[in-house]
Amino acid sequence: MYENIVDQMKCYERLKLIDWTNKAKSLAVRQMDTNILVCIGTKTNTDQCHTESNLPKIEDLKDWLKCSRKSNQILSDNKLMFKTNFNDQVYELIEEAEMMENLGIVLPREIQMLLAKKNSLLDDIMKVKNMVNTYNTFISSMSNLEVSFLLKIPTEGIFFF
Repeated sequence: MYENIVDQMKCYERLKLIDWTNKAKSLAVRQMDTNILVCIGTKTNTDQCHTESNLPKIEDLKDWLKCSRKSNQILSDNKLMFKTNFNDQVYELIEEAEMMENLGIVLPREIQMLLAKKNSLLDDIMKVKNMVNTYNTFISSMSNLEVSFLLKIPTEGIFFF
């Protein structure tokens, strides 16, 4: 009787591990394939209706800079702002994966890669979030006169890494 219960528990454990592994791989791959930086409509934007699916994505900041130079506009002129697009479930996934690894469970390659880059990834995400928050706060606090002055500042010689 007890052997049957033990077998059922082992089967349940295997199924839970397979389920977690599939969800974790999916989340890790999906996050690595998404843009970390996106544009969204501001809360005061009533004339344009932006949903998550039709938000303009920033593929390359250099493209955004070229576009803004041509139109002589900044994001706030179009009632847009930057936002970081990072799924906070990745933090939980990393903690769970570390625990699984400590238990001696062999993790899929995608999750091992995520763990290997954990420190730099989390540090980079925090830096980007801080930069975006600072930028959005700065731009939203500017008057129209300050914004128009900002647009007249030459941007040649600015390098992006």
